[in-house]
Amino acid sequence: MEGMKTIIAMLLSGKNVSDYMPDVVNIVTENIHLKRLIYYFLIYTCESGSSEILMSINSFHKDLTDGSALIRASALRAISSMRIEEILPILLISIQRAVNDFSIYVRKAACLTLLKLSEMEDVDNDTLIAMVQKLIADNSMIVVGPAIHVMSELCPDRLDFLHASFRRICREIENVEMLYLPSVIDVLMQYARAHLDQGFVGLGGGRYNPDLKLLLASVFPLLHCSSPAVKVSIATLYLNFNFEESWTEAAKALLSFKDEYDELAYVMLATILEFVKRRPAVFHPFLTYFYIGGKDSFSVARYKMDIISYLASDMNIISVIKELMAVTRNSNSKIASHAITTIGLIALRDATLSDICAKNLIILLRTKVDYVAAESIVVLRKLITKDPVKYSKVITHCAKISDSLTVPRALASSIWIIGHYCDKIPTLAVENFRKLVLGFREVED
Repeated sequence: MEGMKTIIAMLLSGKNVSDYMPDVVNIVTENIHLKRLIYYFLIYTCESGSSEILMSINSFHKDLTDGSALIRASALRAISSMRIEEILPILLISIQRAVNDFSIYVRKAACLTLLKLSEMEDVDNDTLIAMVQKLIADNSMIVVGPAIHVMSELCPDRLDFLHASFRRICREIENVEMLYLPSVIDVLMQYARAHLDQGFVGLGGGRYNPDLKLLLASVFPLLHCSSPAVKVSIATLYLNFNFEESWTEAAKALLSFKDEYDELAYVMLATILEFVKRRPAVFHPFLTYFYIGGKDSFSVARYKMDIISYLASDMNIISVIKELMAVTRNSNSKIASHAITTIGLIALRDATLSDICAKNLIILLRTKVDYVAAESIVVLRKLITKDPVKYSKVITHCAKISDSLTVPRALASSIWIIGHYCDKIPTLAVENFRKLVLGFREVED
């Protein structure tokens, strides 16, 4: 026991323990705890010692009929991890027996074993799919959850397997293990889109297909679980079927992104953005949640700023502009540049906010930071091109400050604006042209 604990500790710390394979496979014991350690070792090292395992396969096969469900499940997981074609017939018989086992724990292990088995070349996929169908019809949701997950990987087009179980799965979905809930919700959503009467979906007056309404109502309590993946799956379900009754709760559940790692926050923010596009009022009280943090990656910061651009209004434009102007001083040039782009987006989306946005872009134009000045003039060009009459003062200002621009990209854009709209500023255009010609040979290409 002490030896196995030491080897497992070495395995978990990343050390190579394959040299211990002959010693481990030759251990004969009735101790359940020791057997579990042996099978844990085999699951992670069996590929490196196929010859030693084949010599001891009989003892492992014997454990598949052990009186303890824990040992039977562990033995099944370990043997299925062995990528050895010679034991495929034994493995198939073992899984078929496990699918009909009286223990929930063993049947669950059989579900996950099917995925490993599908990776072998000589296996008959039709046999595996038949077992998946049987497991989906299981009485226990502890088995049905992983079975649906396996179906989504092994045969995602066989949604007909859910015909007989759809309502029962919806009613008992809270009993599915959290690890498999996202897969289950996604598969149920695909089933609803493929097989439920779409004539009821998305109509006014809250008319929904009764089975679809059952699904939408069943997942609602799961919004309060701790898993970000579950929250995103439920929110996506509500968005897909335009279930506005629960949009507010689903959207607020996603605000927990602040406590997640960047990778999880990125996915949650992408979902929030879809809600914000359709119903921004829900998130107006939570504007500060989307302010940029010092440790935010560019991917997270970009989504936050995109969300801010939809939440900007007459009521909060001052604080929004202050935040974005502060972000332009960020040490990450990508984040700073996107903040400038966001100011331009706000101006383009809401004409009432365009004046304050243009004023702040002109302020940024005077900076000596290369990428800030260059991005500012590019955004101003877009605003001017959309409505030259409205932004005629901006054209004049670009012409007046062109002398002070030292960043080549910014100066080039300024010259383009002056040349393109010279009819609106004839005197300034001629004067700028005179100054530019004087030093033309010395400027950068």
